[in-house]
Amino acid sequence: MFALDWAAQLVHRRPRIGVVAEMQVVRATAGGAARTPSEAAPPVEPATGDRDVISDCQFSVDLSAAVRAAVAAVALADDRVTDEERRVAIRMLRAFIADYDDTMFEIDLDGVGHVALEERLVALGAQLHPHGRERVLVAAAAVMAAGDPTSERTVAEVRRIGRALGMSHAHIEGVVTLHSPIP
Repeated sequence: MFALDWAAQLVHRRPRIGVVAEMQVVRATAGGAARTPSEAAPPVEPATGDRDVISDCQFSVDLSAAVRAAVAAVALADDRVTDEERRVAIRMLRAFIADYDDTMFEIDLDGVGHVALEERLVALGAQLHPHGRERVLVAAAAVMAAGDPTSERTVAEVRRIGRALGMSHAHIEGVVTLHSPIP
């Protein structure tokens, strides 16, 4: 459930007030008078039409799968995974999946190359708020920074992930620079 809550914060849309009304919450109006749930405003539609089709639960699954694939792709970009890269990858992915562990990371590493990563990221990037895109890229960049030394192939993979998410060149370079070791 943590991933669903976290995912909902990243989506570029307004909250649905109707869901809150079902929980029998009393809201205060701007004038200070309390409103009962039956007087609550109708549900607010998402900012993008695509979100109407995809349920929040499915979005959470898609977000977790895309981030897992992106982090694994960065870890394997230089054809080896160090202990530090593994440790950082698992720590970063626990922000998305509370019970993520080494076994799940091994499954993700085995899936690299078999997953249409770029397609997943393009679809995900279209649904995420810019801050959400950055959080996904930061997870990948943290694994990049854990490599010793950081290889050009790993940096290129992080940049490819940022482009697929729909981030600007300047934004991608800012994240890469922030996570690159100081020479």
